[in-house]
Amino acid sequence: MTLLGKTDALRSEPVLYGIDTHIFFPPTMYTPGFDEENKMKPAITRTIKSTDEGLTAELAAAGLLAGMSSTAHHGLNHQLG
Repeated sequence: MTLLGKTDALRSEPVLYGIDTHIFFPPTMYTPGFDEENKMKPAITRTIKSTDEGLTAELAAAGLLAGMSSTAHHGLNHQLG
């Protein structure tokens, strides 16, 4: 079962009690660990991710909060722009 499927399953029970759940799939995030991650990243992964514009942690957090205040239960990076 994927993470998305688990989130959907998790969401079904607490919704009975008025509790809402969300999941957020951020893109590349420019954090202190980003440069360290790139040192170990395989070349093919760097190639695949080369078109990913990425976000700062602050922009990702703003997108997460915006998604939580909406009716969307899945937050994807393309919804942040």
